[in-house]
Amino acid sequence: MAAGLRKRGRAGSAAQPAGICRQWLHRAWQERRLLLQEPRYTLLVASCLCLAEVGITFWVIQRVAYTEIDWKTYMTQVEGVINGTYDYTQLQGDTGPLVLAVSVKMNVLLFAPGLLFLLLTQFGFRGALPKLSICAALQVVLGLPFLLENPIGYLSRSFDLGRQFLFRWTVNWRFLPEAFFLHRGFHLALLAAHLALLLLFALCRWHRTGESILSLLKDPSKRKVPPQSLTPNQIVSTLFTSNFIGICFSRSLHYQFYVWYFHTLPYLLWATPARWLTHLLRLLLLGLIELSWNTYPSTPCSSAALHICHAVILLQLWLGPQSFPKSIQPSKKAH
Repeated sequence: MAAGLRKRGRAGSAAQPAGICRQWLHRAWQERRLLLQEPRYTLLVASCLCLAEVGITFWVIQRVAYTEIDWKTYMTQVEGVINGTYDYTQLQGDTGPLVLAVSVKMNVLLFAPGLLFLLLTQFGFRGALPKLSICAALQVVLGLPFLLENPIGYLSRSFDLGRQFLFRWTVNWRFLPEAFFLHRGFHLALLAAHLALLLLFALCRWHRTGESILSLLKDPSKRKVPPQSLTPNQIVSTLFTSNFIGICFSRSLHYQFYVWYFHTLPYLLWATPARWLTHLLRLLLLGLIELSWNTYPSTPCSSAALHICHAVILLQLWLGPQSFPKSIQPSKKAH
């Protein structure tokens, strides 16, 4: 009898954690909307996502073949330095010294149009110049050791906007013939479309005072409609949209380039939502984008799916109820 009690006791103690886990999962499922919407659950959800991200990233590095691109590229450059093919200072111009973002990766320049618009909105042309000069001066200071050693090599490698990308690594243009992908006319068309869409957003979505866009060049005190203080959401909305437009019209997106914008997608989808884009459709978009970036090698279908998702997000940004959300109000706590 005592033995039976001990067995039942051990079985009960083993079942207790499992029962607690089932209860927790059941409650989480019942309150799934609150988990996604209530700020009080942000830390819990973020912690779970971080743990999942660490696990998935580790698995990708170990198992997925496309992560070899960085290793092969870096080893090729190291070999070029060793055998004298490359000048070390030229390579430094390409990779950039570490302190600030543009010095690390030039893709940060995709935020520049949005930043310029915000500076002009608040300070006008003359007031924005000192701020822009700070950005330029920092790049000169960070690059000074290389500018003194080999200025031509450093500048040519740092701002080599005409370099070709390998078709084998493209994620977004796999459905095109390789010759068309490499054609300069295609690159110029993408650049023109990029600039045109930025101009449209600046004219019709970002600038809503009713004055001419040229009024941004004036001193704020001389405008008919004085500028108001920018909210954090106004700043983030403009910068994220500027970067996203650049992503949509990039000549080529390689696998590691996903980090350029994946963290902005939830904000772009939920901060200025169009009514026709339901929560389910937004989650579907995120899933399809994730699937497209995790398809190796990329296929015409995965590339086309990525462009379709980007086009839907651009459309909802354009048709959203307002260009600048004043704030994101937390939902009322359930009683």
